[in-house]
Parts: sequence; C-alpha cells; structure tokens
Amino acid sequence: MGTARVFDRFRRILKGLDLGGLARETGFQRRTPRKLTPRAFVWSMLLGAVHGPVRGVADFARAAASFGATGLTRQGFHQRLTTSAAQLLRAVADRLGAALTVLPAPALPGPLGAFADVTAVDSTLVGLVDRLARQFPACRTNSRAAVAKLHARVSLTRGQVEAL
Repeated sequence: MGTARVFDRFRRILKGLDLGGLARETGFQRRTPRKLTPRAFVWSMLLGAVHGPVRGVADFARAAASFGATGLTRQGFHQRLTTSAAQLLRAVADRLGAALTVLPAPALPGPLGAFADVTAVDSTLVGLVDRLARQFPACRTNSRAAVAKLHARVSLTRGQVEAL
C-alpha cells in the first residue's frame, strides 16, 4: 500500500473519530481550545513522528501551526505535552489500530500452507520529552529519558490487526 493511500486512510479514520470527545475523556481538553485544538495536536504528533528520527518540540509546534494551531509558541506546545496528552495519543492509536486492517493475504504457498496462522510482530520506540520520564521511563538510558514503546501484532493470514 502506497504512502498516499495510507495517509488517505488515516485522514478518513481520524475524520470519523470524535477527537474533541476523546480529548475531554482523557483530560487533554478542559475548555474550548483557543490555540491548540485536539485535531491539530494529533495530526502534528502523527505526522511529526514519521517525518524523521530526531524531531524537536519546535518542529512539532510548527507542524501543529500548519494544522490550524494559531499563535502557538514552542513553549505553549511544550506545556501541553502532559500525561493527558499521552493518554489522548494512546486512545487515538487504539482506535486507529482497530480501524486499520492489512489487505487480505493470498493463501500461503508451499510448505507454509500447513500453518494455521502467520503473525507479524513489530515494536518501536518513540522518544518523548524528558519531563515524562517518571510516567514513561526509557528502556535504554543512552538515548532518551522518556519513551513510549509501541507494539503491533498482525495476523497475515486473516489480514487483521490483533493487538496494538
């Protein structure tokens, strides 16, 4: 699946999500946002995380500004990187994982056809700001103080995301 198709699926799924409701549920949004909307925050974090291996808070703040966060400073964005922001991103990731499915795989060829299921497992580390180290301690201390470890398990024979 090409990058454009994946982006289009993300856009359609996120458009159908009630990001404002999720933001209120997780405590990210307590009142009507004036500068940083849940939509701008989620898109800046999603697209900012896949942009490159090292991104700073200023880069994420600029990405949020391009998604409609007007008048937001780097410090203002940095102040929003709280536990409730992490909970919002987890809730969005859970819903994205439930909505995304892998294209159906053809029958497994040759000797692999004897297997009932073939599962692909992926884990990745996403660096967080250092002040979240107490809630999200890093498993490797030589790179960052705080990280979120994301896991995905996909059934290749059924074409379904089993866990995220």
